[in-house]
Amino acid sequence: MRNNPVIQDDSCSWGFRLFFKQTTFRSKSTESYFPKRVRKFPLKPLISATNKPMKLHYEHWSSNPTPATNPLSSIGVTEVDEKKPANNGCTSDNTSSHALPVLMTSPRKITLLHGLGGTGKLWRPLAIALEPEFDCIAVDQRGHGKSQVRATPSPLDQGSISYTPQTFGQDLIETLETVSHFPSILVGHSMGVRTAIAAAHLKPDFFSALVLIDLGFDGPAGGGLGSTLASFLAVLPLEFEKRSDLKNHLERHCPDPAIAQYLIAVSTPIGSLPNNLKTVEKFDGPYGFPFDRDALIQTIRASTAMPTREYLRQWGKCDKPAYILRGEKSSVWTHEEFLTEQTFFSEFAHFHFIEWSQCGHGLPFEKKKELAMLIKSIR
Repeated sequence: MRNNPVIQDDSCSWGFRLFFKQTTFRSKSTESYFPKRVRKFPLKPLISATNKPMKLHYEHWSSNPTPATNPLSSIGVTEVDEKKPANNGCTSDNTSSHALPVLMTSPRKITLLHGLGGTGKLWRPLAIALEPEFDCIAVDQRGHGKSQVRATPSPLDQGSISYTPQTFGQDLIETLETVSHFPSILVGHSMGVRTAIAAAHLKPDFFSALVLIDLGFDGPAGGGLGSTLASFLAVLPLEFEKRSDLKNHLERHCPDPAIAQYLIAVSTPIGSLPNNLKTVEKFDGPYGFPFDRDALIQTIRASTAMPTREYLRQWGKCDKPAYILRGEKSSVWTHEEFLTEQTFFSEFAHFHFIEWSQCGHGLPFEKKKELAMLIKSIR
Protein backbone atom coordinates (compact mmCIF):
# COMPACT_ATOMS: atom_id res chain seq x y z
CA MET A 1 0.00 0.00 0.00
CA ARG A 2 1.37 3.41 -0.97
CA ASN A 3 1.80 6.01 1.72
CA ASN A 4 1.07 8.85 -0.68
CA PRO A 5 -0.88 9.14 -3.94
CA VAL A 6 1.40 8.85 -6.95
CA ILE A 7 0.60 10.41 -10.29
CA GLN A 8 1.14 7.64 -12.80
CA ASP A 9 -0.20 8.93 -16.12
CA ASP A 10 -1.98 11.78 -17.84
CA SER A 11 -5.37 10.73 -16.55
CA CYS A 12 -4.48 11.40 -12.86
CA SER A 13 -4.50 8.49 -10.43
CA TRP A 14 -7.90 9.41 -9.00
CA GLY A 15 -9.28 8.32 -12.35
CA PHE A 16 -11.64 11.23 -12.88
CA ARG A 17 -12.09 13.13 -16.12
CA LEU A 18 -13.05 16.74 -16.67
CA PHE A 19 -16.13 17.45 -18.72
CA PHE A 20 -15.17 20.31 -21.02
CA LYS A 21 -18.25 19.85 -23.17
CA GLN A 22 -21.76 18.72 -22.34
CA THR A 23 -21.93 15.70 -24.67
CA THR A 24 -20.03 12.51 -23.88
CA PHE A 25 -19.65 9.12 -25.45
CA ARG A 26 -20.25 5.96 -23.52
CA SER A 27 -17.52 3.73 -22.19
CA LYS A 28 -18.10 0.17 -21.04
CA SER A 29 -16.24 1.00 -17.85
CA THR A 30 -18.36 2.60 -15.12
CA GLU A 31 -15.33 4.66 -14.12
CA SER A 32 -14.41 6.27 -17.46
CA TYR A 33 -16.16 9.18 -19.13
CA PHE A 34 -14.21 11.00 -21.79
CA PRO A 35 -14.78 14.46 -23.27
CA LYS A 36 -15.77 14.57 -26.90
CA ARG A 37 -14.36 18.05 -27.29
CA VAL A 38 -12.37 20.42 -25.16
CA ARG A 39 -13.03 24.03 -24.22
CA LYS A 40 -10.43 26.59 -25.23
CA PHE A 41 -8.44 28.51 -22.63
CA PRO A 42 -8.57 31.17 -21.31
CA LEU A 43 -12.15 31.14 -20.06
CA LYS A 44 -13.94 34.48 -20.07
CA PRO A 45 -14.42 35.46 -16.44
CA LEU A 46 -17.62 36.80 -14.97
CA ILE A 47 -17.38 40.46 -14.03
CA SER A 48 -19.00 41.40 -10.75
CA ALA A 49 -19.13 44.33 -8.40
CA THR A 50 -16.20 43.31 -6.27
CA ASN A 51 -17.66 44.32 -2.91
CA LYS A 52 -21.04 42.62 -3.44
CA PRO A 53 -22.19 38.98 -3.77
CA MET A 54 -21.76 37.62 -7.28
CA LYS A 55 -23.79 35.04 -9.14
CA LEU A 56 -21.49 32.11 -9.69
CA HIS A 57 -21.03 29.98 -12.75
CA TYR A 58 -22.20 26.46 -12.02
CA GLU A 59 -22.45 23.02 -13.52
CA HIS A 60 -25.94 21.54 -13.35
CA TRP A 61 -26.38 17.78 -13.70
CA SER A 62 -30.06 17.03 -13.48
CA SER A 63 -32.12 13.90 -13.84
CA ASN A 64 -34.42 13.48 -16.81
CA PRO A 65 -37.92 12.31 -15.77
CA THR A 66 -38.00 9.86 -18.68
CA PRO A 67 -37.30 6.30 -17.43
CA ALA A 68 -33.87 5.00 -18.35
CA THR A 69 -33.46 2.32 -20.97
CA ASN A 70 -30.75 0.61 -18.97
CA PRO A 71 -30.86 0.13 -15.18
CA LEU A 72 -28.39 2.06 -13.06
CA SER A 73 -26.47 0.45 -10.26
CA SER A 74 -26.79 1.80 -6.72
CA ILE A 75 -23.40 3.47 -7.17
CA GLY A 76 -22.33 4.87 -10.51
CA VAL A 77 -23.71 4.28 -13.99
CA THR A 78 -23.29 0.94 -15.74
CA GLU A 79 -24.51 2.03 -19.16
CA VAL A 80 -26.17 5.27 -20.20
CA ASP A 81 -27.54 6.11 -23.63
CA GLU A 82 -26.10 9.38 -24.90
CA LYS A 83 -28.67 12.15 -24.73
CA LYS A 84 -27.96 15.65 -26.02
CA PRO A 85 -29.37 18.43 -23.79
CA ALA A 86 -31.62 21.05 -25.32
CA ASN A 87 -29.99 24.31 -26.43
CA ASN A 88 -26.62 22.58 -26.61
CA GLY A 89 -26.65 22.12 -22.84
CA CYS A 90 -26.80 25.83 -21.98
CA THR A 91 -29.71 27.14 -19.94
CA SER A 92 -28.30 30.56 -19.01
CA ASP A 93 -25.21 32.69 -19.42
CA ASN A 94 -23.53 31.18 -16.38
CA THR A 95 -24.89 27.65 -16.45
CA SER A 96 -23.84 24.39 -18.06
CA SER A 97 -26.60 21.78 -17.84
CA HIS A 98 -26.37 18.05 -18.47
CA ALA A 99 -29.25 15.57 -18.64
CA LEU A 100 -29.15 11.78 -18.37
CA PRO A 101 -31.98 9.22 -18.40
CA VAL A 102 -33.12 8.31 -14.88
CA LEU A 103 -35.40 6.02 -12.92
CA MET A 104 -37.15 8.53 -10.64
CA THR A 105 -38.94 11.81 -11.25
CA SER A 106 -38.33 13.81 -8.05
CA PRO A 107 -34.60 13.91 -7.31
CA ARG A 108 -33.31 15.48 -4.13
CA LYS A 109 -31.09 18.53 -4.38
CA ILE A 110 -27.38 18.61 -3.61
CA THR A 111 -24.83 21.44 -3.83
CA LEU A 112 -21.12 20.70 -4.27
CA LEU A 113 -18.24 23.04 -3.35
CA HIS A 114 -14.73 22.43 -4.69
CA GLY A 115 -11.46 23.12 -2.89
CA LEU A 116 -8.84 25.80 -3.51
CA GLY A 117 -7.83 25.94 -7.18
CA GLY A 118 -10.65 23.66 -8.35
CA THR A 119 -13.78 24.09 -10.44
CA GLY A 120 -17.27 22.66 -10.35
CA LYS A 121 -16.44 20.21 -13.14
CA LEU A 122 -14.28 18.19 -10.76
CA TRP A 123 -17.46 16.90 -9.09
CA ARG A 124 -18.76 15.18 -12.23
CA PRO A 125 -17.65 11.64 -11.18
CA LEU A 126 -19.51 11.99 -7.87
CA ALA A 127 -22.55 13.41 -9.66
CA ILE A 128 -22.61 10.32 -11.86
CA ALA A 129 -22.54 8.14 -8.76
CA LEU A 130 -25.41 10.13 -7.23
CA GLU A 131 -27.68 9.96 -10.25
CA PRO A 132 -30.58 9.46 -10.55
CA GLU A 133 -31.45 10.32 -6.95
CA PHE A 134 -30.00 13.84 -6.92
CA ASP A 135 -30.26 17.08 -8.83
CA CYS A 136 -26.64 18.32 -8.61
CA ILE A 137 -25.26 21.84 -8.78
CA ALA A 138 -21.49 22.37 -8.56
CA VAL A 139 -20.37 26.01 -8.58
CA ASP A 140 -17.11 27.64 -9.59
CA GLN A 141 -16.34 29.65 -6.47
CA ARG A 142 -15.12 33.25 -6.53
CA GLY A 143 -11.72 33.55 -8.21
CA HIS A 144 -12.04 30.10 -9.79
CA GLY A 145 -13.00 28.84 -13.23
CA LYS A 146 -15.62 31.10 -14.82
CA SER A 147 -16.48 32.95 -11.59
CA GLN A 148 -13.60 35.41 -11.57
CA VAL A 149 -13.87 39.06 -10.65
CA ARG A 150 -11.81 41.52 -12.66
CA ALA A 151 -8.10 40.99 -12.13
CA THR A 152 -7.39 44.75 -11.88
CA PRO A 153 -10.19 46.62 -10.10
CA SER A 154 -11.08 50.15 -11.04
CA PRO A 155 -9.80 52.97 -8.80
CA LEU A 156 -13.17 53.07 -7.03
CA ASP A 157 -12.94 49.35 -6.30
CA GLN A 158 -9.30 49.36 -5.20
CA GLY A 159 -8.91 47.18 -2.14
CA SER A 160 -12.60 46.24 -2.09
CA ILE A 161 -12.36 42.73 -3.52
CA SER A 162 -13.29 40.38 -0.69
CA TYR A 163 -12.23 36.75 -0.43
CA THR A 164 -13.42 35.99 3.09
CA PRO A 165 -15.39 32.78 3.73
CA GLN A 166 -18.46 34.93 4.46
CA THR A 167 -18.22 36.49 0.98
CA PHE A 168 -17.93 33.07 -0.59
CA GLY A 169 -21.02 32.03 1.38
CA GLN A 170 -22.95 35.09 0.21
CA ASP A 171 -22.03 34.28 -3.40
CA LEU A 172 -23.42 30.78 -2.96
CA ILE A 173 -26.67 31.95 -1.37
CA GLU A 174 -27.15 34.51 -4.15
CA THR A 175 -26.69 31.80 -6.78
CA LEU A 176 -28.89 29.15 -5.16
CA GLU A 177 -31.65 31.67 -4.54
CA THR A 178 -31.60 32.74 -8.18
CA VAL A 179 -32.10 29.18 -9.45
CA SER A 180 -34.32 28.01 -6.55
CA HIS A 181 -31.94 25.20 -5.70
CA PHE A 182 -32.90 24.70 -2.06
CA PRO A 183 -33.17 23.08 0.37
CA SER A 184 -30.20 20.91 -0.52
CA ILE A 185 -27.51 18.78 1.05
CA LEU A 186 -24.38 20.93 1.04
CA VAL A 187 -21.03 19.21 0.42
CA GLY A 188 -17.77 21.12 0.84
CA HIS A 189 -14.25 19.84 0.25
CA SER A 190 -11.16 21.61 1.66
CA MET A 191 -11.70 25.36 1.09
CA GLY A 192 -15.32 24.49 0.33
CA VAL A 193 -15.75 23.50 4.00
CA ARG A 194 -15.45 27.14 5.06
CA THR A 195 -17.85 28.27 2.33
CA ALA A 196 -20.35 25.61 3.39
CA ILE A 197 -20.26 26.64 7.04
CA ALA A 198 -20.57 30.33 6.14
CA ALA A 199 -23.53 29.69 3.81
CA ALA A 200 -25.27 27.49 6.39
CA HIS A 201 -24.87 30.28 8.92
CA LEU A 202 -26.35 32.87 6.56
CA LYS A 203 -29.28 30.76 5.37
CA PRO A 204 -29.74 27.59 7.44
CA ASP A 205 -33.13 26.95 5.83
CA PHE A 206 -31.40 26.53 2.45
CA PHE A 207 -29.68 23.34 3.61
CA SER A 208 -30.85 20.04 5.07
CA ALA A 209 -27.42 18.60 5.96
CA LEU A 210 -23.72 19.42 5.77
CA VAL A 211 -20.96 17.12 4.53
CA LEU A 212 -17.59 18.70 5.42
CA ILE A 213 -14.55 16.97 3.95
CA ASP A 214 -10.98 17.17 5.23
CA LEU A 215 -10.51 20.64 6.63
CA GLY A 216 -10.20 21.72 10.25
CA PHE A 217 -12.11 24.54 11.91
CA ASP A 218 -9.34 26.22 13.90
CA GLY A 219 -5.66 27.18 13.75
CA PRO A 220 -3.52 29.90 12.14
CA ALA A 221 -4.93 29.16 8.68
CA GLY A 222 -8.48 28.55 9.84
CA GLY A 223 -7.84 24.94 8.92
CA GLY A 224 -5.57 23.87 6.06
CA LEU A 225 -1.93 24.34 5.05
CA GLY A 226 -2.09 28.13 5.23
CA SER A 227 1.18 29.98 4.64
CA THR A 228 2.88 26.88 3.21
CA LEU A 229 0.32 26.64 0.42
CA ALA A 230 0.28 30.43 -0.10
CA SER A 231 4.07 30.46 -0.52
CA PHE A 232 3.84 27.66 -3.08
CA LEU A 233 1.15 29.50 -5.07
CA ALA A 234 3.09 32.77 -5.01
CA VAL A 235 5.86 31.27 -7.14
CA LEU A 236 3.73 28.86 -9.16
CA PRO A 237 4.27 29.52 -12.90
CA LEU A 238 1.02 30.33 -14.66
CA GLU A 239 2.07 28.73 -17.94
CA PHE A 240 4.06 25.61 -18.84
CA GLU A 241 5.27 24.58 -22.27
CA LYS A 242 3.74 21.12 -21.92
CA ARG A 243 1.45 19.30 -19.52
CA SER A 244 4.31 16.99 -18.57
CA ASP A 245 6.29 20.02 -17.39
CA LEU A 246 3.34 21.14 -15.30
CA LYS A 247 3.03 17.69 -13.73
CA ASN A 248 6.71 17.47 -12.94
CA HIS A 249 6.69 20.88 -11.28
CA LEU A 250 3.68 20.06 -9.10
CA GLU A 251 5.06 16.66 -8.11
CA ARG A 252 8.31 18.27 -6.94
CA HIS A 253 7.05 21.42 -5.27
CA CYS A 254 3.43 21.12 -4.18
CA PRO A 255 3.18 20.80 -0.36
CA ASP A 256 0.65 17.95 -0.56
CA PRO A 257 0.47 15.12 -3.16
CA ALA A 258 -3.33 15.19 -3.21
CA ILE A 259 -3.35 18.92 -3.94
CA ALA A 260 -0.83 18.31 -6.73
CA GLN A 261 -3.19 15.82 -8.35
CA TYR A 262 -6.06 18.26 -7.87
CA LEU A 263 -4.21 21.03 -9.72
CA ILE A 264 -3.13 18.67 -12.49
CA ALA A 265 -6.76 17.68 -12.98
CA VAL A 266 -7.90 21.29 -13.48
CA SER A 267 -4.96 22.30 -15.69
CA THR A 268 -6.15 23.57 -19.06
CA PRO A 269 -4.64 23.94 -22.54
CA ILE A 270 -3.77 27.52 -23.49
CA GLY A 271 -4.67 28.80 -26.93
CA SER A 272 -6.29 27.14 -29.92
CA LEU A 273 -6.62 23.38 -30.17
CA PRO A 274 -6.72 21.14 -33.26
CA ASN A 275 -10.27 20.35 -34.38
CA ASN A 276 -9.57 16.62 -34.40
CA LEU A 277 -8.35 16.56 -30.78
CA LYS A 278 -10.45 14.12 -28.76
CA THR A 279 -9.07 14.56 -25.24
CA VAL A 280 -7.21 17.26 -23.37
CA GLU A 281 -4.43 14.82 -22.47
CA LYS A 282 -3.45 14.52 -26.15
CA PHE A 283 -2.72 18.24 -26.46
CA ASP A 284 1.04 18.75 -26.81
CA GLY A 285 1.21 22.46 -26.13
CA PRO A 286 1.16 25.08 -23.36
CA TYR A 287 -0.91 24.50 -20.24
CA GLY A 288 -2.16 26.80 -17.48
CA PHE A 289 -4.73 26.94 -14.68
CA PRO A 290 -8.34 28.23 -14.71
CA PHE A 291 -8.00 30.37 -11.61
CA ASP A 292 -6.80 33.77 -10.45
CA ARG A 293 -3.60 33.05 -8.52
CA ASP A 294 -3.76 36.30 -6.54
CA ALA A 295 -7.35 35.50 -5.58
CA LEU A 296 -6.26 32.13 -4.21
CA ILE A 297 -3.53 33.70 -2.10
CA GLN A 298 -5.95 36.31 -0.75
CA THR A 299 -8.45 33.54 0.02
CA ILE A 300 -5.87 31.76 2.17
CA ARG A 301 -4.95 34.97 3.99
CA ALA A 302 -8.61 35.79 4.66
CA SER A 303 -9.47 32.29 5.90
CA THR A 304 -9.28 33.26 9.59
CA ALA A 305 -11.82 36.08 9.14
CA MET A 306 -14.68 33.81 10.20
CA PRO A 307 -15.57 32.32 13.62
CA THR A 308 -15.86 28.87 12.06
CA ARG A 309 -16.44 26.93 15.24
CA GLU A 310 -19.14 29.31 16.47
CA TYR A 311 -20.95 29.17 13.13
CA LEU A 312 -20.85 25.38 13.20
CA ARG A 313 -22.16 25.34 16.78
CA GLN A 314 -25.11 27.43 15.65
CA TRP A 315 -25.77 24.90 12.90
CA GLY A 316 -25.71 22.18 15.56
CA LYS A 317 -28.44 23.99 17.49
CA CYS A 318 -30.68 23.71 14.40
CA ASP A 319 -30.82 19.93 14.97
CA LYS A 320 -29.64 19.23 11.45
CA PRO A 321 -26.95 16.65 10.69
CA ALA A 322 -23.33 17.34 9.84
CA TYR A 323 -20.93 14.69 8.55
CA ILE A 324 -17.31 15.64 9.17
CA LEU A 325 -14.93 13.43 7.17
CA ARG A 326 -11.15 13.06 7.21
CA GLY A 327 -8.85 10.90 5.08
CA GLU A 328 -6.45 9.05 7.36
CA LYS A 329 -3.43 9.95 5.18
CA SER A 330 -4.31 13.65 4.98
CA SER A 331 -1.53 16.12 5.74
CA VAL A 332 -3.97 19.03 5.47
CA TRP A 333 -5.95 18.01 8.57
CA THR A 334 -4.07 15.95 11.15
CA HIS A 335 -5.51 13.10 13.18
CA GLU A 336 -4.90 15.02 16.40
CA GLU A 337 -6.78 18.07 15.09
CA PHE A 338 -9.62 15.81 13.98
CA LEU A 339 -9.93 14.33 17.49
CA THR A 340 -9.85 17.82 19.03
CA GLU A 341 -12.80 18.92 16.90
CA GLN A 342 -14.67 15.70 17.64
CA THR A 343 -14.36 16.42 21.35
CA PHE A 344 -15.28 20.08 20.93
CA PHE A 345 -18.56 19.22 19.19
CA SER A 346 -19.38 16.10 21.23
CA GLU A 347 -22.58 17.70 22.60
CA PHE A 348 -24.23 17.36 19.18
CA ALA A 349 -25.39 13.77 18.66
CA HIS A 350 -26.27 14.56 15.03
CA PHE A 351 -22.64 15.49 14.24
CA HIS A 352 -20.88 12.46 12.80
CA PHE A 353 -17.06 12.46 12.75
CA ILE A 354 -15.75 9.77 10.39
CA GLU A 355 -12.12 9.03 9.56
CA TRP A 356 -11.79 7.04 6.35
CA SER A 357 -8.91 4.65 5.78
CA GLN A 358 -6.67 4.32 2.72
CA CYS A 359 -7.21 7.84 1.44
CA GLY A 360 -5.89 11.35 2.00
CA HIS A 361 -6.99 14.89 1.23
CA GLY A 362 -8.39 13.66 -2.10
CA LEU A 363 -11.11 11.69 -0.29
CA PRO A 364 -14.03 12.80 -2.54
CA PHE A 365 -12.26 11.34 -5.57
CA GLU A 366 -10.41 8.42 -4.01
CA LYS A 367 -13.58 7.27 -2.22
CA LYS A 368 -16.32 8.60 -4.48
CA LYS A 369 -18.42 5.43 -4.34
CA GLU A 370 -18.33 5.32 -0.55
CA LEU A 371 -19.06 9.04 -0.37
CA ALA A 372 -22.03 8.63 -2.70
CA MET A 373 -23.39 5.85 -0.48
CA LEU A 374 -23.05 8.07 2.59
CA ILE A 375 -24.84 10.99 0.89
CA LYS A 376 -27.65 8.73 -0.29
CA SER A 377 -28.17 7.54 3.29
CA ILE A 378 -28.79 11.08 4.59
CA ARG A 379 -32.47 11.73 5.30
